[in-house]
Amino acid sequence: MPPTILHFHDDPEGAHSLDALLVAAGYGRLITCGYSRYAVDLIQQIVPDLVLVDITREPSTSGWRLVEEIARNPESRGTPIIVCAADSSNPAVADLGCAVVSKPIVPDDLLQQVAHALGA
Repeated sequence: MPPTILHFHDDPEGAHSLDALLVAAGYGRLITCGYSRYAVDLIQQIVPDLVLVDITREPSTSGWRLVEEIARNPESRGTPIIVCAADSSNPAVADLGCAVVSKPIVPDDLLQQVAHALGA
């Protein structure tokens, strides 16, 4: 069964291009969510193999709070998280062991991080 990726993007218009990149690379089981509260609920329902958090709006607190909640929740702890952000200086990145893809996103870098997180 292909891996399930939950993609949280705080800018719904920007989510399309990342989804298209992932689908073209063969990651067809994507669930995209634009609201962090829904994302937390989805994680508990579907147990994704990877959570991709794209933080567009700066400063954005909802994306960072989502990362912290995923990493600290006993049900989702251990789920790999990749954060895409222009500013990766948020302490959550280092403290919670998230992988980081800096913006602007280089497609090959993102796909390499996704493959690594999924153990491919």
